[in-house]
Amino acid sequence: MARHLMRLLAVLSIALALVAFVPPARAETPPGIEIVAPINGETVSGVYEVTGVAADDLGITFAEVRIDLGEWRNATDTSGNGSWASWSFSWDTRLYANGWHEVWARAWDVEGNHGFDRAEVRVSNEIHENTPPWVAIHFPRQESTVCGEVLVEGHAGDDDANDSVEQVQVRFREGEWQDARPDGGSFSTWFFALDTRLYENGWGRLDARSFDGEAYSDIYDVWIRILNPCEGANHRPWVHIDEPDHGETVSGIVVISGRAGDPDGLDKVELVQVRIGARGEFRNATPLGPGEDPWRSWATEWDTRERDNGWVAVCSRSWDGELYSELHCVEVFVQNGEHHENHAPIVRIHFPRQGEGVSGFVRILGGAEDPDEPTDKVEMVFVRIDGGDWVRAEDISGDGSFHRWARGWNTREWDNGEHRVCARSWDGELYSEPHCITVFVRNDHEEENHAPRVDITHPADGTTVNGTVTISGTAEDDHGVRYVEWRIGGDGMWRDAFDTSGDGSWSTWKATWHTFEFDDGCYTIYARAFDGSRYSELDHIRLCVDNVRGEDHRPDVVIRGPECGTVVSGTVTVHGVAEDDHEVVSVDVRIDGGEWHEARLEGSGTRVEWSFEWDTTRHDNGEHHVYARARDNAGQYSEVARCGYLVHNPPEGGSPPDGPDVTGMGAAVSSMGLLGFLGAVLVRRTWLGSVL
Repeated sequence: MARHLMRLLAVLSIALALVAFVPPARAETPPGIEIVAPINGETVSGVYEVTGVAADDLGITFAEVRIDLGEWRNATDTSGNGSWASWSFSWDTRLYANGWHEVWARAWDVEGNHGFDRAEVRVSNEIHENTPPWVAIHFPRQESTVCGEVLVEGHAGDDDANDSVEQVQVRFREGEWQDARPDGGSFSTWFFALDTRLYENGWGRLDARSFDGEAYSDIYDVWIRILNPCEGANHRPWVHIDEPDHGETVSGIVVISGRAGDPDGLDKVELVQVRIGARGEFRNATPLGPGEDPWRSWATEWDTRERDNGWVAVCSRSWDGELYSELHCVEVFVQNGEHHENHAPIVRIHFPRQGEGVSGFVRILGGAEDPDEPTDKVEMVFVRIDGGDWVRAEDISGDGSFHRWARGWNTREWDNGEHRVCARSWDGELYSEPHCITVFVRNDHEEENHAPRVDITHPADGTTVNGTVTISGTAEDDHGVRYVEWRIGGDGMWRDAFDTSGDGSWSTWKATWHTFEFDDGCYTIYARAFDGSRYSELDHIRLCVDNVRGEDHRPDVVIRGPECGTVVSGTVTVHGVAEDDHEVVSVDVRIDGGEWHEARLEGSGTRVEWSFEWDTTRHDNGEHHVYARARDNAGQYSEVARCGYLVHNPPEGGSPPDGPDVTGMGAAVSSMGLLGFLGAVLVRRTWLGSVL
């Protein structure tokens, strides 16, 4: 009995001890976890690396990822110190159907608490051929006249995120393709020196194409006219900085070098100057080229220690003895000496551009860097819209540097109108200065934004055409037309039209079609307008090409008035007629050895009347010659017609000349006698009026 009592007391004491024991409270705050890539709304394909960050005050034990409502799978700790501050997960999207899917991530702490994050993305694993790159020529402009050595400049790019342009090539008149050079290390901008003196004068097509290592772009072409030697007014020279590259980090003594040239064949660059900083003084460079063209290459030294560390603009200009070139500038980052002090990082928004219209889902793209690299680097980039929260951007540089970053923005969640987009970078200690741009949200709302309208007004539908054809039309929109494009056929490449409104409204526009490149037959010409958000409905006409393959005769031009040998004063209307077996497209007039100026045409077709207003007060009194030439749609010029006149403008305050039959007869007549003067005029008429 005593033994049982002792056992009962022992059991009761253990039970009381268990009842009295209270375990410590568990931490219930879940850890934080965020999916960095992919971002909401992104399209993914193939094997995609899902990445993210996690943090907890008690420490993270592991992180997991699942797709939709599937099985949770372990992620990989990429922090390097076991903290799970960063993690990744390889997702083979090819095992999932195309369409929208949810990517879930969760992190666990040492107490068994877990936090979630979620991103919704679209899988697209359809087999697509490589999207070809694109290329554009920005100089020289369409239908411009050039001479001497011309610097061809343009842009190129590839819409495939994982692809880039590896080569740009240029050719003239379907000659051999020649390599262009990248500007600043990439072909986003490129240049090519074309020596027009190697070709015969006249019209020719200048082509450019880009290559991404697998496919060539469509050919981008402009038609230019060579006229050597350079006539008329002096043209600006050009200059280009080759070293250092745009965006390069420099220190110590740096050699700035480049090239220069002049488009006028009989003119040369006489000086190149370089300026450091926006307010610096220009300093002379040193010529390094051959004896006949010493400024073809040039260089100068710059001691970067003269400037504070940071971004500095380096600009150059050339001088031909009469005109300066346009400035060519690069921006470099000066970093001299050892710096123990941490400097703030730098960030830039590259897309969208300042003032651009945006709609729908927009991918904000930019770049960032740290002036203290490689000892320090950018650890994060943040973006915000207007006064909203700063949200993390995604590193798309591939090396964790944030040299390239992206952030998705669904503009449909924002009101139409002006918005401010800002970005800032973080190096773990300091934020950069924010970089901000202003954009305009223009989402489609029927009551707010209507599609623009475009009309082709010339030539008429069904017209038979040949040679060079001018296509013209009108465009309008309630928000303003941004540009007009046109193309030949239903699958042709869209080409830029030209705004002829004079006020940037595109209310009138034109395009030029060189039909020589096409076989005889009928083609549909399409046009469309864009307002920054919506395209217009297509307008189209049907044109039939019938190029005469036989002999093509040059046009003729005649000066009909004033009569050759006439005395003129004030503003005189020079007029005449031009004819051609196909079509007259332009008439040019010049005074003496001056520039050619386009005359005004009345009508169009094989016979046109033309006129030109000549302000004789800009010329000295005495003998002057007026020249006229016509051009047909095959690019051929007429022989030059010439008439001589005697300019007589009275001195300031004097009376204008007066006479019944001779324009501008005045003081000169009274001083030498009417009969004597008319006799002199009759003699001059025998040689003042002629056709060259």
